[in-house]
Amino acid sequence: MSDNGGSRRRSGRNGGLPAGLALLLALSAGAAGQSQERFRRSQPNPDPLPELGLPAVETHRLSNGLRLAVVRRDSLPLLSLQLLILAGEAQSPPDRPGTATLTARMITQGTELISAEDVQNRIEALGAELTVATRLDYTLFGLNVLDDQFERALTLLAPLFQQPAFPKRDLDAVKRTLRYTLLERNQDPAVLAKRQLLHLLFPNHPYRNGLFADDALRAVEREHVQAFYDAYYRPNNAVLVLCGAIGLSTATGRVSQHLNTWAPKDLPPPPLAPVLPEPVPRVCLVDLPQSRDATLAIGAVVGPAGAPDALPLEILSQVLGGTPTSRLFMELRETKGYAFYAFSELELYRSCGLFLIRARVQPEFSGASIRSILAEVERAVTEPLPSYEIEQAKSRLIGNVPLRFEAFDRLALRVAEIHAFNLNEADWSRPYESIMLVNAEAVHAAALKTPLRTPVVVIVGDKSVVLDHLQDFKTVEVYNVKGVFQYNVTRGG
Repeated sequence: MSDNGGSRRRSGRNGGLPAGLALLLALSAGAAGQSQERFRRSQPNPDPLPELGLPAVETHRLSNGLRLAVVRRDSLPLLSLQLLILAGEAQSPPDRPGTATLTARMITQGTELISAEDVQNRIEALGAELTVATRLDYTLFGLNVLDDQFERALTLLAPLFQQPAFPKRDLDAVKRTLRYTLLERNQDPAVLAKRQLLHLLFPNHPYRNGLFADDALRAVEREHVQAFYDAYYRPNNAVLVLCGAIGLSTATGRVSQHLNTWAPKDLPPPPLAPVLPEPVPRVCLVDLPQSRDATLAIGAVVGPAGAPDALPLEILSQVLGGTPTSRLFMELRETKGYAFYAFSELELYRSCGLFLIRARVQPEFSGASIRSILAEVERAVTEPLPSYEIEQAKSRLIGNVPLRFEAFDRLALRVAEIHAFNLNEADWSRPYESIMLVNAEAVHAAALKTPLRTPVVVIVGDKSVVLDHLQDFKTVEVYNVKGVFQYNVTRGG
């Protein structure tokens, strides 16, 4: 009995364990708790970066000025061909936007001896697809074929670029097709917002017409397409990128055989005017009657591709609005419930760049959304970003790097971009290192140099609803859906 009672008393004091053992367990538990707390506060070590294993880019300039860039990859019997013309919509005449786009599309319509139908049949016989993309600064033609079809591909492409015909009947058909595409695209409020933003940010700059309306094509005739081709479709204004199972020596011989008669020519000077920042935020409303939402495009002009601040600003954009967990999305959608989405992005061009914030919000919160965005921009620019946000943004960018190189055509596209923007060798061979070297000080310094705190604000929505919610802004410029200025709404204060 006494033993059982004694056991009960010891249980009440230390759980039935000897005092020394109980003290040891208590100390161990405390140490374990402190260790776990340190573990929770410490970020885990990142996984090692995947090996890119990028091959060298070998280059050669032909006698007529055509640059050849070859990336050898023997893993598959494929060949990606990208022909880069260093002229895009920025080179279209100011009164005829769309000329560059129409010229590019007409290149694929054949020659005096090869009809558009013939071209299409030959492409299908190659088992390929000819893609055309016209950007602000360049135009890109892409063709992916089996490596044993390279000779046939060159036989097809060479006359298209050296002897295009531009028949009026085909031009009219291309214009109709493109107009239908633009009519559909220009129903999108996001497109209308960005188009108006480009008009306002670049009033005297060729980038103004980066997005053009369908009726602009009416002014472009055959002689304008011919003149654009004559001025810019020259071998000394082009780069041919090849990625796949081919070496530089073989590629040079075959390309020379087909394109050596392509005649060079002196090029027009680049028509680039300086872009001045706005002194204060500028608020503009594009009236889209019966629109149920308000679509925002907020932008400022920053440095060009290849500038030292480009990568720090890319990281700033990631922190501010690059993902659904970034500041803008969390503030406007998750916290305040104003927005359907809110993101930021950086678009880099040859002479400058565009820092763009996009959002779609409820009309009654349009003014409040703009104020919230401007407040987040102010905070991101004036307060150094925390290291953990910088590192998260860098991790996302690093994680996206392999996507640029996972397929032959992506590899060729990246080489074409590097030539289009005159980027340096590190942008190709050391992308991880370039990102990892950016620190919080570099991001803060780059942000302070930008005019992000005085952007142009464009709202696309029904003015009968939206204007009542913009009363905090002294002046609101009102435009119609075609981007034509109507009047100012000015309030006291």
